[in-house]
This record gives sequence, C-alpha cells and structure tokens, in this order.
Amino acid sequence: MQNELKKGVIITYITLIAGNLISFLYTPYMLGCLGKSEYGLLSFVNSIVAYISLIDSGFGSAVIRYNSEYIASKQLKKQTQVNGMFLKLFGMIGLASVLTGAVIIAFMGDIFTKYTEAEVIIAQKLLALAVLNLGISFPLNVFSSIILSFEHFSFNKGITLVKTIASPVISIAILYAGGKSVPLMALNLFITIVVGTLNVGYCFGKLKIRISFGSLDKKLIKQIWSYSFYIFLSMIAYQIYWNTDQFIIGKIMGAAPIAIYAIGMSFNNYFRTFSDFASGLFLPRLTKAMSGTEDPNCVLDDLIKVSRMQLFMCLLIYSGFFLLGKQFIVCWVGSDYIDAYVIAIIIMTPQIISIIQSLFATLLQAMNKHRVKSYIYLAMAFVNIVLTVLFAQPFGIVGCAVATAIGMMLNAVANNVYYSMYLKIRMKKYWISMLKPLVIVVLVTSVAFICINRLEITNYFCILVVAIVYMLAYLGVFWMFVFNQHEKEVVGLLLKKLFIFNKLKLAFRGRSSE
Repeated sequence: MQNELKKGVIITYITLIAGNLISFLYTPYMLGCLGKSEYGLLSFVNSIVAYISLIDSGFGSAVIRYNSEYIASKQLKKQTQVNGMFLKLFGMIGLASVLTGAVIIAFMGDIFTKYTEAEVIIAQKLLALAVLNLGISFPLNVFSSIILSFEHFSFNKGITLVKTIASPVISIAILYAGGKSVPLMALNLFITIVVGTLNVGYCFGKLKIRISFGSLDKKLIKQIWSYSFYIFLSMIAYQIYWNTDQFIIGKIMGAAPIAIYAIGMSFNNYFRTFSDFASGLFLPRLTKAMSGTEDPNCVLDDLIKVSRMQLFMCLLIYSGFFLLGKQFIVCWVGSDYIDAYVIAIIIMTPQIISIIQSLFATLLQAMNKHRVKSYIYLAMAFVNIVLTVLFAQPFGIVGCAVATAIGMMLNAVANNVYYSMYLKIRMKKYWISMLKPLVIVVLVTSVAFICINRLEITNYFCILVVAIVYMLAYLGVFWMFVFNQHEKEVVGLLLKKLFIFNKLKLAFRGRSSE
C-alpha cells in the first residue's frame, strides 16, 4: 500500500502540472472560438454548478472514512450496508441537484435581465447539461471514494490524469470543427459517464465489493452529518469567496464582463496552486508533535520555517506576475482582457497571507480546533457578498475584485487575532521573521520595475528571458540578504538535486548516441 501511495502522489503532481499547463495553452484558443459573451456564459454556469455541488461537500470523505473503518475491522456486512445507504443518499442528492437546476433554468430569463434572449437560451442549455451531469455524477462518485478507501490510488489518480489530458484535447477538436459551448458541456457529461462506468467496473470486478440496499440508518446518517458539517461549512465559504462575484457580475453587468473577471481569477488559482506546496506534508509531524500537549508554540519554529519557504516561493511568483503579467496577458488572450491583470493583482495581494499561513489550518486540525476558523471564514465570506453588491454597480468588475480582497484581508486579520489571543501563539515573533523578506522584495521589485519599463516586451520569448533574469536576481538577493543557514541548505539541496538530475540526463543521452 505504501507503494500505491507513492504512485498516487506522483500521479497527482503530474496531473497538477499537466492540468495547469494545458489550461494556459487551451484557454486563449477557447476564448477565440467562443468569444467574450459565450465564454462568460460558460464561466457563469460553472459557478452556479459549483454552488449546487455543495450538497455533496463532505459526504465524499465520509464514504472513504466509513469504508476504511469497516475494511480495517473486516466487517464486510456493515460495509455492504453502508455502501447501499450511501448510494441511496447520493441518488437523492443527485435528484435534488437536478430539481434545483430545473428551477434556476425556468426562471433564468427573469433573474438575469441583462442577458439577451439568445444568451438566456444558451445559458439554459448549458445549465441543463451541467445539472444532468451532476445528477449522474453524485451516485457514481460513491464508487470513486470506495476505490480510495481501498487505497488503490494509482487507478483512481490515473483515471483523473487521463481525464485531465483527454478533455481539453477533445474540446479543441470540437471547437476546430465549429462547435461551441453546448457541445463542450455535453462532452463533460459523456466523460462523467465513461469515468463512472470504469470506476463501477473496477469496484465490482477488481475489488469484489457488495452492496446491500436496506432502510437508511438514521443514527449513522447523524454521525456522517456531524463528521461532514465543518467540511461543508468551509466549502460554503470557499464557494462564496470564489464564485459569488461571477454570479453578481452576471446579474448586474451581463455575460461579457464575466469572461474578463474569470481570466483574472484564473491567475489567482495558479498562484494559490503553485505557492501552497508544503502544508499537507507536515500534517503527520504536527499531529505527532501536538499529542500530549495543548501548547502550539512547541511547533512555532516549524511554522516559521515552512512559512518563510512558502513566502520565498509566493513572493517570487507574485512579483514576477506584477512585473510581467500585463505583457503576458496581452500575448496570451489579447489587449481586450487587460483589466484581468488589475483584477488578478488585487486578489493575489491579500492571498499572500493565506498562502504562507496555510500550515496554521493544518495545525488547527491536529489540535481539533478548526471550528472557529470555519466560522470566521464563513462570516467574512458573507461580508464579501455585501461589499461586492455595493461595489459592483459604481466600480464594475474591479470593484468586485476589491470587495473580495477586503473580505480576504479581514479574514486574515481575524485569524491572526484568534491565533494570538485565544491559542496564545507568539504571532509577534512569527511576523518579525517575515518582515525582512517582505522589505527586500519591495526593493528588488521596485528596481526591476524601473528596468523593465525601459524595455519593449512584445512576445513570449522576451517575457521568458526577462523572467529568467529576474528569477536569478531574486534568488541571488535572497541568498545574500534573506536566507538563514537552514534555508540555504534546503535551497542548495534542491539545486544540487536538479544539477545531478541534469548530469544523469546528459550521461544517458551520451550512451544512447553511442
């Protein structure tokens, strides 16, 4: 099983890199084929679907948890019963999602008065396909979770990797043939059915699972709900943060502005994905360290070490985008989307705090004190809704981004107060350790901004060359003025591994040529 875990981790990272790379290459082509209005409609429908899918939030992990428990204790009968119960439960959730979508479809023209009649018809078709996809995927997701509970990671993650690559490739073929957003959404439905069928076949053929349909166990449902509630709460807050803006923009401004906003948000997603790389690796260590103690300061040095390394990566990506993001967007999707740069910078700026403190969330889970953080997140998410509605009309999509940024800053402040006053973590020591890197980056970015403004950067090659030069300068300055001995050892080890890997690659090529 340890080998399966390693394979699963490797495939997950490959999927992450492949998915983001494909998205970069695929998005401008899709934008060109669909146009602002239809791309905006597609983004808008996806945001509605994200809300409806909240019904499922948390229950997928419950399938894994209860199956794993019964597998470990070899209670085959209970496992067959709980899987039957989950299938019935998820079937009802799927039906509820379809009915919810049907109501929205029926009243879409009345709700979104800024849409043209043609846009309403397209949106209704897209949403019909999307909610049908959801209705089918909910019960099929049970089988995916069962596979994970058996720790057959390579099959599960392998399917995800194939889906990540195949979906955009087929989508490009559809667009090239003249298809639009509706066939793309139909493709998602088709892929869901294919992947679900493979998972069902694997469960019954390879894992030999059994399913027993009996009456719903109310006591067990209550336990599952209690287990899933705070996951559900966090997911609600997450969706409010990252999908409500597009819903409000669609209501107030129409479909086309959503496309620009969605591009800006996509950069924030890339930023979050590539910057927040370490927190999950430290959960076992933190859990072990916190056993037998209630004082989180015993792991404060670990929190600072990880946060500083995340800050190094985070500020490199952020400052690089600040310097070259505008030019990249013009090359990538055209000058019509230049406002996406402003939106991305506004939202990415407060996100820095959330990224470098992501390990604090892991610490709270280890201490079983994550409820307050969920409440804070949810409260600030509703603040975000109010501010977005207030700012959308007078300030447009930039105002929506500012509202989201304010909500994120308030969330960060509230969390830091909680860490300091209630958990008694020495946050003053923490932030003093972060101060020097922040000051250095401001100075380095200011100098680079003056230099880059004197250059004419009009293509990808120029962007790449300048980005490499800046990255080397950034690393050099951090090495001389910021890194402590531990950080130099970590970065030096990474560079050494990279150097050895390149030498091995060259040696292999040399032998191949012989």
